[in-house]
Amino acid sequence: MPRSQSPNPTRQEAGFKATLNNPNVSDSAKEHARHVLEDQFGDVVEQQQVPGTEPGPAKYGSENVTTSRGEQKNRTNVARGYKAAAHNMANTEQGRQHARSALENMGINPEE
Repeated sequence: MPRSQSPNPTRQEAGFKATLNNPNVSDSAKEHARHVLEDQFGDVVEQQQVPGTEPGPAKYGSENVTTSRGEQKNRTNVARGYKAAAHNMANTEQGRQHARSALENMGINPEE
């Protein structure tokens, strides 16, 4: 939709700019947003890094881990889940101990 026909061109432009900086958006979607911004809004957009999202090593490492079911999961998310389980008083002592053991096997201090 050309800018003149958009109900709110400023919000539309902001949405395309947000797409460029969202790490959860595919490269093809970012490329589409870049083209729309250049063609319809006259913006020449360089790829930029959002402050606070600089690439680098994550606290627990970002490599995948394989679950007992053979699924690939993000190591950081797995560690977060175990940490939550280890500190959740609604879990049984056995469940909390299992979570602490899993964290120790990952090389992570469960008391952090």
